Amino acid sequence: MDSGSKSRGQLLFRGALFLLLILSVFTAAAAEVQLDLSNDLYDYAVKLYNEGNTADAVHELNKALMVNSNNCRVKEFLSKISSHCDLTVATAGAVTLLPGANICPQQELIFSVTVEKKYGEREFFYLWDFGDGTVVHSGSRVSYAFSKGGKYKVRVMVDDRPVMHCPRYVKEFDLIVNSAPVARINESLVCCPDTDAFFDATQSYDPYGAELAYSWDFGDGNYAEGRFVTHRFSQPGNYIVNLRVDNGSGLACSKSSVSFVARITERPKAIMNYTLQN
Repeated sequence: MDSGSKSRGQLLFRGALFLLLILSVFTAAAAEVQLDLSNDLYDYAVKLYNEGNTADAVHELNKALMVNSNNCRVKEFLSKISSHCDLTVATAGAVTLLPGANICPQQELIFSVTVEKKYGEREFFYLWDFGDGTVVHSGSRVSYAFSKGGKYKVRVMVDDRPVMHCPRYVKEFDLIVNSAPVARINESLVCCPDTDAFFDATQSYDPYGAELAYSWDFGDGNYAEGRFVTHRFSQPGNYIVNLRVDNGSGLACSKSSVSFVARITERPKAIMNYTLQN
């Protein structure tokens, strides 16, 4: 290789090295600018947070992570202040009613919920959904009465959106509103005195399958217990027969009754008329 070719090769090699050096410096500078920008956003977020603008601080921290997703300080601080959104909701009062015959329709209940405020006093908003189509915007304590028996899923949603824009915290539970048992007996009865009359309450039932107690009042001063009974009326007349069923829950809606009129007629008498002829 002649001296001219060697000189040109050395020049090309030196040029390539210089270009690589320029590129590395530019890349390092860009990385430093990126890191500085992320740190600048972090510092600004800390300032906003200290001023009480938590939502804006979270926004700036997210921007900082877009610039540099590996910025550990940003990640740590974002994790710290985002935990403000974790509302711990403790229930109190009637909100933990367990399934079972424990309340009746039209009975006013007090529902309450307590929010443990981990990071100072904030204003909270409450939305109550009683599972029967009724939704109420109220405070942490509200009264409500269900119009009829059944199983309802009650939900309370807690939100502090004016301050934090955090997701709502929802707590729900099942609640049983007792339905009174249904008393049913055979239709109106017509029979004669001193004859066995049969009374059948087998069509009576409790909506939740509870065992029923059956009490009969025959309207003539006599009583009986049982689902299927017999009775003899000693005198003719109309008697109001009453059946009461009780599911044993001890509530005002644990009993129901039904009545009908039993007609007890006199036995027919055979009368024979005759005429004596001379």
